[in-house]
Formats: sequence, structure tokens, C-alpha cells
Amino acid sequence: SSRSEVVRWILYIVAMATSFWWLPYYTPFSRKKRCYKVLGVNLDKGLAVQLFQEAANQGYAKAQPKLGVYYAIDLDDQVMAVQWFQKAADQGLAEAQASLSYQYFHGLGVPKNQELAAKWIQKAVDQGDPLAHVILSSLYNFGLGVPLNKTLAEQLLKRVATLGPSSTESFGYKKIH
Repeated sequence: SSRSEVVRWILYIVAMATSFWWLPYYTPFSRKKRCYKVLGVNLDKGLAVQLFQEAANQGYAKAQPKLGVYYAIDLDDQVMAVQWFQKAADQGLAEAQASLSYQYFHGLGVPKNQELAAKWIQKAVDQGDPLAHVILSSLYNFGLGVPLNKTLAEQLLKRVATLGPSSTESFGYKKIH
């Protein structure tokens, strides 16, 4: 129902506001503190985890990979991380597909399988995820999980450039004028 979708969305927004996870990893801590001061919210990781858990349990795809990151990094529970990445990846979320690819590539919480890693990163590429393009390009460049194909590797990198300036900004790089 539309009411349950609103509840999931609110849980997700509150969780994002009370956690660090939605900010890029390269953001300096002091900038994060300033951001929270402007938003007027207190950091409460426990509350954030609880709210992400509630939203994820209700099937809200955007909350599921955030919970996966929590399990993978904070609790070092790779099996649970994979379960949450898988749920969101199955719903078509590129972020989760890329995370699941990483888990398969490195054998974290699942048996190491470079072919499955390539399959999942390809799904993220198909949605236009710029970082996924770079990762898949590397796989083709070195023949990891896919046939060696330097031409396709180069084409994938060129395609990232055509995605526009926001694609490079997602890596933390901004054009300097």
C-alpha cells in the first residue's frame, strides 16, 4: 500500500540523517560534523542501524545495502552482508549489485567466484553506474571472470566519459575551472 511505502521511506530518511553511511567515504570527518550541525540532527549509530533494519525488513531496497555495509564493516559478518546486498541487488539497485560483485570477487561471505562478480557488476553497468564501468573495464583488461578483451575495456572507460560530469564527481573528482 502507499501508506507502507511512506513508512519505509520515512524510516530510511531518518536512518540516513542519523548515520554517517550516506556521506562518501572520502569526505573529511570535520565536513561531516558541519553537515550534521546544519541539519540539526545528532549522530546516533544505534538508532540508524535500528531504522535501517526496520526499513530493510520491509523490503525497502535503498536501506538494504546500507545494512549490508554495516554488517560487512562494523560487524565483520560477511555472510549477513551478502544477504542484504543480494536482496537489494535482486530488486535492481546498482549500488547493491556492485557491492555483491565485490563480495564474490574477493570471496567474502560467499565462495570466491569471479564469473559471478562479473555478472553482478555488468548489471550495475547496464544501469549506467559509472564506477561499475571502471570496475568491469578492469575485469576485461586483465581477463578476470570474463574473457580478456582490452578493446572492450577501453570502450567501457570511454563510455564513462560520455556519462557526463556527474559520473566523475561520483568518484570524488570535480572539474576545476
